[in-house]
Amino acid sequence: MNYWKRALSINIKIILTLILLLLIFLISPVGRPAYKAFLLVSESVPNFPIKPLNLLTKNPRVEQIEFRLENKNVNAALYRPAVEGKHPAIIFTLGILFSRDNPNVVKFAQALARTGYVVLVPDLPDFLTGFVWTDSIDTLIASVEYLDGQEFVNKDKIGFTGFCVGGSAAIIASENEKIAKKLILLPLFPHIMILYLYRKLLF
Repeated sequence: MNYWKRALSINIKIILTLILLLLIFLISPVGRPAYKAFLLVSESVPNFPIKPLNLLTKNPRVEQIEFRLENKNVNAALYRPAVEGKHPAIIFTLGILFSRDNPNVVKFAQALARTGYVVLVPDLPDFLTGFVWTDSIDTLIASVEYLDGQEFVNKDKIGFTGFCVGGSAAIIASENEKIAKKLILLPLFPHIMILYLYRKLLF
C-alpha cells in the first residue's frame, strides 16, 4: 500500500513540475512567441489535428473601412483584437488577382487578430485587374499613415507582410521617406514570414 501511495505522490510531483516548467516556458521571451505561433499555425494549416485558437481567444473586431489617398478613397478590411490596448499592426500586400475577401486571406487575418495583431488589408486596384502600376505603392504608403494615426496601434510596431508581387510593392513603398522610419518589418518570403514576423513584432 505504501508503495502505491509513494508512486502516486511521485507521479503527482512530476506532473506538477512539468506544468510549472511549461508555464515558465510560455511566459519566457522564447515561449510566448512560440505559443502564439503554434496557435496561428494550428488555425491556418488545413487538416491540422487540433485547432485551439477559437477556444482560447475572443472573436476579433472586423470592419470595412475607408481612408483618404489624395483625391480618392481606399477601401480596406480592418481586423482588431478583442482586447483593448495598443497592438502591433500588419499591412497585407496581396498578389495579383487576390482580394481582401478571399477566404484564405480572411482566415489568416482573423487568426492574426486573435493572437494580438491589428491587420489592415487594403484594396490594391491595379493588382486586382492584373496590372502592376504605382497606384498600389501610394495605397501602401497611405495605409501606414492611417495606422500611425490610430489610438489602438502601437506606432513603434507597424510592418508589411508581402505576398507574391505584393512583396515587391512593399519593398518599394517602405523606401518612401514619409514612412521609412515608421516600419520595423519587411518579410520577403511567405514561408519564413511567420517566425520572423513574431520575433520582430513581439520584442
